[in-house]
Amino acid sequence: MLKKLATVTFSTIVLTIGIFIIGTLNAGAAKESLSVKSVETTSTSATLTLSKGSKANYITYSENRNFSDFSTVDVVGTTVKISGLKPETTYYFKAVTRSARIADSSGGYISAKTEPVVSPSVDYSSIVTSAMRVEFKKNAECSGYRMLISENSNFTYTTATQGSSSLRFDYLKPNTTYYLKAYTFVTINGSNYFSKPVVFNLKTKALPKATVNYKKSNSVESAMRIEFNKASDINGYKLCIADNKKFTGEKTVQGGSSLRFDYLKPDTTYYLKAYTYKTLKGKNYLSEPVTFSYDTKDLPEPTVDLKASNSVESAIRIEFDKVSGVSGYKMLISDNKSFAGAKSVKGGSSLRFDYLKPDTTYYIKAYTYKTINGNHYYSPTKTFSYNTKSLPKPTVNYHASNSVESAIRIEFDKVSGVSGYKMLISDDKSFAGAKSVKGGSSLRFDYLKPNTTYYLKAYTYKKIGDKYYYSDTLSFSYKTKPSPAAPTGVKATNGMYQISWNTWGPQYTISWNGVSKASYYNVYESSSRNGSFRKVGSVSGTSYTVTEPSLGDHYYIIKTVSGGVEGKASAVCGIRYVGIFSTTGYCANYGAQTADGSYCASGHTVAAGYAYAFGTYFKIGDHGYTYEVEDRGGAVSNSVIDIYFDSYAEACNWGRRWLPVYQIL
Repeated sequence: MLKKLATVTFSTIVLTIGIFIIGTLNAGAAKESLSVKSVETTSTSATLTLSKGSKANYITYSENRNFSDFSTVDVVGTTVKISGLKPETTYYFKAVTRSARIADSSGGYISAKTEPVVSPSVDYSSIVTSAMRVEFKKNAECSGYRMLISENSNFTYTTATQGSSSLRFDYLKPNTTYYLKAYTFVTINGSNYFSKPVVFNLKTKALPKATVNYKKSNSVESAMRIEFNKASDINGYKLCIADNKKFTGEKTVQGGSSLRFDYLKPDTTYYLKAYTYKTLKGKNYLSEPVTFSYDTKDLPEPTVDLKASNSVESAIRIEFDKVSGVSGYKMLISDNKSFAGAKSVKGGSSLRFDYLKPDTTYYIKAYTYKTINGNHYYSPTKTFSYNTKSLPKPTVNYHASNSVESAIRIEFDKVSGVSGYKMLISDDKSFAGAKSVKGGSSLRFDYLKPNTTYYLKAYTYKKIGDKYYYSDTLSFSYKTKPSPAAPTGVKATNGMYQISWNTWGPQYTISWNGVSKASYYNVYESSSRNGSFRKVGSVSGTSYTVTEPSLGDHYYIIKTVSGGVEGKASAVCGIRYVGIFSTTGYCANYGAQTADGSYCASGHTVAAGYAYAFGTYFKIGDHGYTYEVEDRGGAVSNSVIDIYFDSYAEACNWGRRWLPVYQIL
């Protein structure tokens, strides 16, 4: 700003206009006209106009009127401009000739005060979310501009910058009002002189709200990806998600324009808050939130691969078509539509149920599932049914099956997948009083009637838990063989066992002819031929030995046992144990006759006491001879038997022997 001052040519006159002072012009000035006509000042300069005809060669100026410290400037023409002055400072000026170059108090002077530094004027401002730039109108006298900024009007915690007419502040908070002080300044001899401040405020822009690109955003069963339309002047995006509108337990993620949440619940509405953010000095500033919702997709229903699935009698295996993005498959099964008592299994795409009832319709619910943070989430239900197969009917292997007189054994062809076989048998078609047997593929009934047609029902069965499940019935008949034949040729054979050198105890043997396919023989005994027989033994051979029999009559019958069946009785055979007799030997002349008139014969004739009539037959010891009582003797008593020999030597050799004596009945 320039200020023009009036010309002064007389002494002791001081003219003050505004802030400029024209000082006294000393009366002792040179005779030449050296007067200063006018002075115009700015904040850093003074322009002096000399009177017409002035002879001055220099302008001397100083900040003090005695010019103890002065500077000079050459005069060229009638106008002189002095620059580099301090703002708001009174300066003293003298016009002098070359001969009087050094100023002194003898010359007249004029004074003037420079103007203040002109305050800045804002020409333009540019504001973004975290920065602002201010453009000032350019002032040629200014050395530069300085600006202070604060979040509050009292300018605590201010930040400053200075420089050219374009000043900028960065790292500002978005959507915030900032207070600014602006100065111009001039630099004189290394010192800055500032104008009065201009105070104003500017507000940073808010961060742009996030906008979702729904064409690119998507969700799957347990994840969600949100694509944002890209915005400038931000560092990234932040996203909050929760399964409730209050955002309780929310999860957050931040990053670029594509953000993703995993481990979400399938088939669930999620609520989202989206922000843009700006990072300034390690701190994030967020935009206003954009709130919206997005649904995760339902887990896909399982689809059954019917070609690969199958069932057997007590199991069903279901093969599912493989689906990506699921953790596995779950299946419930029940034999009723209400699914009471349902069983479940979980795992991969091939699931199996065992221990099922054969020939049964089972109802099945199938799901895919996803495991998220230890929790299982399931797809909608796929419901269908599947039948278990019937147990196979047994088939009889007639080549291996057979019967005996009192038993039938049935061999079944072996079938896989069954626990065993069961068979019922009866001699009545109505199966009254039927007997049953259960076990492996070879089953047997004993204690049957010989030569009898039996009716049979056969099943395969499967044991599942504590229950048995049976196949359809196989019915057939089988006939037992006739009873085993009775033994023939039953006879009693006398015998003995030695007690001492001349004494023997009683022992005899019952023997018979063997019967084909006999398992063994039962031996029965009675004390009379027509009496009640009791079983006394069983033998596998064809003889039975009795030791130390009681005195008296002993009758025996033999029965064949085959296949557990006892056949008819043999003919009765008997033997009488008479007792232990003292036996001696005697001889006679050739052709001698016995007491009953018979002729003596070795191996046949014996003499016995009167208790035994003539014609009584004896078996003595283990001799094969049958002896007949034909003689008496003076030394023969009822306990003595005298045996006839052909020679005296034989009789003497016999001596006396104590032997058991029998009668074959």
